[in-house]
Amino acid sequence: MFNLLEHPVRPAGQSADLPGVLAGQQQRIDQQFRRTLSAAGEDRHTAFGELAWLIAVHETIEEEVVHPITRHLEPAEHLAEHLLDEERRISEALDDIVRVDAAAGLGEVDGLVVLHQMLTTHIRRELHEEFPRLRLAVAAGELQDLGDVIRVAQARATVESPVRPGVPQASLQVRDVLRPTWQQVSA
Repeated sequence: MFNLLEHPVRPAGQSADLPGVLAGQQQRIDQQFRRTLSAAGEDRHTAFGELAWLIAVHETIEEEVVHPITRHLEPAEHLAEHLLDEERRISEALDDIVRVDAAAGLGEVDGLVVLHQMLTTHIRRELHEEFPRLRLAVAAGELQDLGDVIRVAQARATVESPVRPGVPQASLQVRDVLRPTWQQVSA
């Protein structure tokens, strides 16, 4: 079983359950989007690198933990499949922007604006459809434990890849960190 004593304590004053941790990540992503859109030149490139890393980490956590729970709770509703489809489209758009940034820099913000709109729509769906269902169907203590797992996985991935090496590396890093911890909790 997941030993909370081996991991950092919950931040004071923050909702540390699974939906709360994810909502906090979503707020950081939105703030980073705003920073990226308002920056220019090398500052935009740096801000976008952080944004891409945050998105990759968040979406990987949802793919590995959250949507499988949603699918298990309501297999006939197809909410998880819709969210995963949205995330695939977001990932493709993010990959396209990463390629543009690597090749010529982010001079124009059109792609970023479209990606921000896609993510905003996706986040609303999660906040209004998926998270309430999780809170109704999963015991509060389990949601707290899952929130701790997510925070630990993200913290370890951050420590182990502090230079933000890119979207694919961020996803792989989080999966590598998350799977053993997630398996301990679900055992």
